[in-house]
Amino acid sequence: MPALLGGIVLMYLYDGALLLYHDEVAFETRRGGALVAGGLMLELGRRQLFLPPPLSVHRPLYRVSWRASAQPGDGGGAARLRRLAGRFSVLVPWSLLLLVLFAVGLPACVWLARTSVALLIWLAATYVTILATLAVAFAHRRRLGVTRGQLWSLARDALLCPPFALNLLRKISLAQSRRLDLRAVMAGAPGAGSTVALARVVQARIGTSLSFAQAGGDEESALRGALEFYERMAGHAG
Repeated sequence: MPALLGGIVLMYLYDGALLLYHDEVAFETRRGGALVAGGLMLELGRRQLFLPPPLSVHRPLYRVSWRASAQPGDGGGAARLRRLAGRFSVLVPWSLLLLVLFAVGLPACVWLARTSVALLIWLAATYVTILATLAVAFAHRRRLGVTRGQLWSLARDALLCPPFALNLLRKISLAQSRRLDLRAVMAGAPGAGSTVALARVVQARIGTSLSFAQAGGDEESALRGALEFYERMAGHAG
């Protein structure tokens, strides 16, 4: 039984992991658009392995390039994050219910009940919740900004491997990342502490890129300009 729990945890973490390019960062948002610079980041060759916080399946997750400059009126800033949070809120209760089923219900069945009947009841409850979550997602498909094809793909994964259902809200929100501008987001997002933390993550990533840039070249100039912007962001937020 411990092997079963360990396997489920590994499948869940594997499904939620992101491989970020050198100019990308990942962040979550709380209600109201506040940024959350959490998770675990590990070096993996020329990529960064990002593991979101395991208990935050109800928070939208985004991956954005720090190279992009804010464009006036592009709608890719903090206001858009708040609108997206409102749209994704229909999935929050179901994501939390799935988390309770996996984090509390399954261990209780394995270590307390210790019967096959209890596991069957848990499995039935889990699949009912997954089907309900998918039904809500399909009902609000346009509001969530996903296509039928994308949802059918997510549904297939969730039904074939139930731990993948925990990342449903994250996967849907990740699809909206391309419409966000990190500079605009950080300039208008509430939550100074998280903004500073995210700005420092970006500064470290830019510093790594600078070590490979040709001295005096256009690439170095662009990187230093970006670094100055995020240094100012960290200073103002702090």
